Amino acid sequence: MLNRAHDLAPDTRHPVATIQLNGRNLIEVDEFPGLIPPQIANCGLPAGISMISFAVTGGYLAGDLVDAYISLEEPFSGSRARLLKGSGGELIEIIER
Repeated sequence: MLNRAHDLAPDTRHPVATIQLNGRNLIEVDEFPGLIPPQIANCGLPAGISMISFAVTGGYLAGDLVDAYISLEEPFSGSRARLLKGSGGELIEIIER
């Protein structure tokens, strides 16, 4: 699917890694060397997957909470959260359970 989306040969291989989270949860990390990074959309977010949220338990929001906020969205309405920005402009939301 990714090769087709980027007009590459169907048998083109890409480095892939996984990050093991708690239990059976995994994050897949794909590498596409030589591709031009996506442009920032009118809303200020990069094209593609521009935000991911992680629900965490205990201690991850400790320390200076000046930039923390209260999530208004279900299922975490009322929970403290913090928004981080990745190197590609993507947003990473950490939500306290």
